[in-house]
Amino acid sequence: MINTEKLKQVIEAYKADFSDYFEKERYKWEAVKCFQDNWNINASDFVAMLKKSMSKTYNLLASGYAYPRRMIKELAEADTQAVKSMFINLFDESKSLVQRIEAFINSAEAVRKKYDKGTWKNHYQNTNAVSVYLWLMYPDKYYIYKYDEFKNVAKLVEDNYHPQANGSVDNVIGGFKMYDDMRSILKEDKEIKSMLLSKLNGNCYPDPELVTLTLDVGFYISRYYHEKTNMDKPTYLNEIITILKKLGGKASLSEIYNAIQDRDLLPSIRTNPTWKNTVRSEIQRHCKETKSYIEGNEELFYSVNGLNNGIWGLIGFEPDKAVEEVEQITPQAQNDSYTKSDFLKDVFLTEKQYDTLAALLQHKKNVILQGAPGVGKTFTAKRLTYSLMGEKNDSRIEFIQFHQSYSYEDFIMGYRPNEDGSFKLKKGVFYRFCEKARNDTDRDYFFIIDEINRGNLSKIFGEMLMLIESDKRGDKLKLTYQKEDDEPFSVPDNVYIIGMMNTADRSLAMIDYALRRRFSFFEMEPGFDSDGFKEYGDSLKNDTFDTLIGQIKLLNKDIEKDSSLGKGFCVGHSYFCNLTADTCTDERLHAVVEYDIIPMLSEYWFDDKDKVEKWSANLRGIFNDD
Repeated sequence: MINTEKLKQVIEAYKADFSDYFEKERYKWEAVKCFQDNWNINASDFVAMLKKSMSKTYNLLASGYAYPRRMIKELAEADTQAVKSMFINLFDESKSLVQRIEAFINSAEAVRKKYDKGTWKNHYQNTNAVSVYLWLMYPDKYYIYKYDEFKNVAKLVEDNYHPQANGSVDNVIGGFKMYDDMRSILKEDKEIKSMLLSKLNGNCYPDPELVTLTLDVGFYISRYYHEKTNMDKPTYLNEIITILKKLGGKASLSEIYNAIQDRDLLPSIRTNPTWKNTVRSEIQRHCKETKSYIEGNEELFYSVNGLNNGIWGLIGFEPDKAVEEVEQITPQAQNDSYTKSDFLKDVFLTEKQYDTLAALLQHKKNVILQGAPGVGKTFTAKRLTYSLMGEKNDSRIEFIQFHQSYSYEDFIMGYRPNEDGSFKLKKGVFYRFCEKARNDTDRDYFFIIDEINRGNLSKIFGEMLMLIESDKRGDKLKLTYQKEDDEPFSVPDNVYIIGMMNTADRSLAMIDYALRRRFSFFEMEPGFDSDGFKEYGDSLKNDTFDTLIGQIKLLNKDIEKDSSLGKGFCVGHSYFCNLTADTCTDERLHAVVEYDIIPMLSEYWFDDKDKVEKWSANLRGIFNDD
């Protein structure tokens, strides 16, 4: 039984949001009306009828990784009579629902196998898709089943229904029973029925039994209800401005993404796999140079070197003035303490690995963390600095990212244009950071460089190749752009440099040997078998997560055995971090697989499609309900 009081609280929130919310969801009622008006199993052109009947289902029968609407049409084109028979049987109410759903899925696979010419890897007619067909045909009886959505609803309304991620039709039956119980409560609410009727027009199915309203409330619970507690969180626009100021007034999208993610102040970053698109769109909406600029918005950003360059600047920001403000040292500021023990709780390294890494940095003063994507290089670098400082103090840390356009002028010193067209000699980010550290010699400072091998290192570092060496700290040297009466420059002894390098990016050349000699290299590997990750996984109490991690570990063994790849290409644990029991949803995990892991495998095995298809099927198979 459901918790009636919990559901009533949701209904009140749904009604409060209904006026604005419904406009985005009206298409569900329109989809039913369209199907009811056009479905005719005996149509002379069955395929055309099928396409028209389902033309308004939109994302209900299509998503970023599954295309049931397109595939059912293609199956019908290949064998019209077989697909007609599938629907006749599915819609035969004299037979058991379990039998009908299973028969439809099995028949779709049989047609796929019979007519596949090497391009039909999946028929996509799963329990979710079949439930949509049933709902369209019998909109007063059936609901749209989605595993992740039904699981979230069951948890919130405290129902004893617990769906499993195994594709079983029993999940559908149990979920429909839960929604029937919810619908009985909704029917008692006269206000919500009146609100619905006021919004439905002639293009909508009237929904007399409130079935579509019930499934929409379920969607609202799964997607929107939890966000109401986060209304006072920082906005993306504010975060972008804050980050650009911190990064010196200009930065690449990757630098902005990394900095926003590291601050971890926006809740949707943990639940929305496309949040980076929101950041990019926000910048473009406030930049007149882009086609996406919206008239009336304040013009806040500009393209530094042309739109194709991908570097964005903050209009009106004066880095020199900002640096002067930042460089006011305040040793009295109170920061949260951070110890070696804290590091070992946060980072999936052993104590021995930590001691080795810390000793390398303290001795060499320059360390590069290298490893495959997702092994936590950036996260580890930041926590390492905290542990060595003994506190979380970002004022003693500088974080930048190298890219192909990064130059000596950005890093050390160079001439930059002013608004009047003249040029002014300006100090670069590393020069300013060293000056700041020189004024606070009692404390250590850490300069972190992401994607260190993505830039032209000799061009960027220039004379610094010598001055950053541990035994050359304090040695003075006249820099290229310094005037005769300027004090020669040196790198202070209390400055430590940490670089990060992705070993799986084959588009990058090996790191410059001159620079390699000045750094120690620390290899980072996936931490799935570490005690910390195991404890983290146990805390989530999520069967899908455990199954997925098991498959990723098997995948990594396959990658390691591949002579063209090796352990430097393994999938890292960071793709699956920063989750809680509430945010570790199948949708979130599926997005990681579909938009992060599988595209990466396609690059790894670009010449071995069979292996890509094998592992794509293995990983997608974990989520075969959606």
